[in-house]
Order: sequence, then structure tokens, then C-alpha cells
Amino acid sequence: MNSNKYRILLVGYMVVILLVSSIPGHSLPNLKVLSWDKLLHFLEYSVLGFLLMKNVNPFKFRLVIVVILAGFVFAGIDEFWQSFIPGRTSSIYDAIADGMGIITGSVISVFRTLKK
Repeated sequence: MNSNKYRILLVGYMVVILLVSSIPGHSLPNLKVLSWDKLLHFLEYSVLGFLLMKNVNPFKFRLVIVVILAGFVFAGIDEFWQSFIPGRTSSIYDAIADGMGIITGSVISVFRTLKK
């Protein structure tokens, strides 16, 4: 997939994250899977970390830290945004799960890039 497609996927994915974060808490369905909240945060932000790294073209190791920091900033903005949504809360534990996901997704992307 070329870098323009990854860029479109990245922006679309970030918009989806913010849109889902904008859903008031009382409007969310009461699903068992939502009780695995931290795992969902981890997986959601692993995809984000992967897509962020795929947008680094040409790939350079020193940019990995920049990408991870950018992902942390976005996760912080998302958590801050949720604090204004009725029925939603902002949590440092969510932010930690987000950060771990960003790191994991970024590292997976790096290893896949190096394998080629």
C-alpha cells in the first residue's frame, strides 16, 4: 500500500477515535466487551501506532520516538476531550493503555518494515 493510502487511513482512523470518544456514556450499549476497557484502549492505539509509523516515509529510526510522542499527544487530547462528554471519564489508566498500544503498534510496524 502506498503512503497516500496510509495517510488517508491514519486521518480517517483518528477521526473515528474522536467520534467514538464523543458518544455520551449513557448512549453506549451495555456490552460485556466494554468491561475489557483497557484492552480495547491498547488495541485501538496499537492500530494508531502502526498507522503512524507507516506514514514515516522514508523510514528512519530517530523518527520512531517522534511518532510515539505524537501518538501520546493524540491520546492525551482524546482523554482530555472525553472529560467533557457527559457520562464519560478521563483516566490516567486509559492513557497508560493508550501509550502501551502506541509503542506496541509502532514497534510492530518497525519490525515489519525491517523484514522487507
